[in-house]
Amino acid sequence: MGDDDQHHSSTPNPDSSSTATSTTISTSNRKSVHQSLGGGAVPPMYHKFQDHIDDKLNVTHKALSRQYSKIDENILSKLSKAPVKDKKIQ
Repeated sequence: MGDDDQHHSSTPNPDSSSTATSTTISTSNRKSVHQSLGGGAVPPMYHKFQDHIDDKLNVTHKALSRQYSKIDENILSKLSKAPVKDKKIQ
């Protein structure tokens, strides 16, 4: 199916001693982060509900911008700014 279904194995070098054993690491039992987070379900869902999602994001962006403007006006703009220090050149 995809890259997640591959089995990775490492085999000993034929020139190495005969007591070396091969190690097989199976990744089929572990989920990748991509699979855990929906495995590609977000793009089809966004495509289906794009207009609704974009509208909600625009409303949220406007509300957050207004809140930031209030904070900037009432608090951040009143904070004293540290003077710029000259770097010493040796």
